[in-house]
Amino acid sequence: QDGFMKPKDLEKIDENVFKRYEQHRYSALGCPIRCRATYEVKAGPYAGTAGEAMEANTIQDFGYKLDINYPPAIIKANILCNEYGIDMDTVAESIAWAYECYEKGIIDEKNTNGLKLTWGNHEALITLIEKIAYRKDFGDILAEGVKRAAEEIGKGSQELAITMKGQDLYEAVRMPKGYGLGAALATRGGGHCSGSPLTEFSPGRISPEIAERIYGVSTASNPSTYKGKAKLVAYHERLHAVLNSLGVCFFTTVWEGTDLLTWGDLAELVSAATGWTIDENDLTEIGERI
Repeated sequence: QDGFMKPKDLEKIDENVFKRYEQHRYSALGCPIRCRATYEVKAGPYAGTAGEAMEANTIQDFGYKLDINYPPAIIKANILCNEYGIDMDTVAESIAWAYECYEKGIIDEKNTNGLKLTWGNHEALITLIEKIAYRKDFGDILAEGVKRAAEEIGKGSQELAITMKGQDLYEAVRMPKGYGLGAALATRGGGHCSGSPLTEFSPGRISPEIAERIYGVSTASNPSTYKGKAKLVAYHERLHAVLNSLGVCFFTTVWEGTDLLTWGDLAELVSAATGWTIDENDLTEIGERI
């Protein structure tokens, strides 16, 4: 569950490795990001698997968390979650918790209906996703989420259940101080799409001067400092509230990069679309009210 993998295993699920399975990249009309792609597995036990919407979370969830270094299995797990309409973050956390319980002897094959939940076992992962979707056998317990599952299993398994406000926690909250604070303050618990800044994942790439000008916080790209991070999170909470209301994708704005849409740009777009006269201060205030 700790997200640690040996360097040689990390190389096997590097972003560039997944490009081998990418078939087509596309976007909505005029989108500058083009983050959507379709993938297909043409050989091996998961041959014939095809679908879309691989995310950075996908590799974290089904790779790092479970010590799985086999890309076709990660693609298969992602597509299954899409087809069943279940959230991959919560599914992965529940399954990772089960793997650790198995490792520590809290549960065994009697609990898992014969599945060996050893780290790296991608066959067990695929089987559990299907059991969770159909609430079958051990999957019926995991479908409740890790908090309730741990309460049902007991035996100290609650200590291994990583949750926030009862929600299975996907986010890495140890080093990026602002990112962790944003996840902690998210109303639904442990989400990074409310106030968590991405700036901390670009240490050294955003100068203090640019960070101060755009975000009002000179330390925006320093993941190890607490200084200014409350202000940075508040900035992004307001931004995301406005973006959600406008139906504007986060990835086209300064949440993703300093050269993308700013508060001023958004205010111009709203003014043009509505006929109102709105500046960035007005828009920020609207975000605060939301």
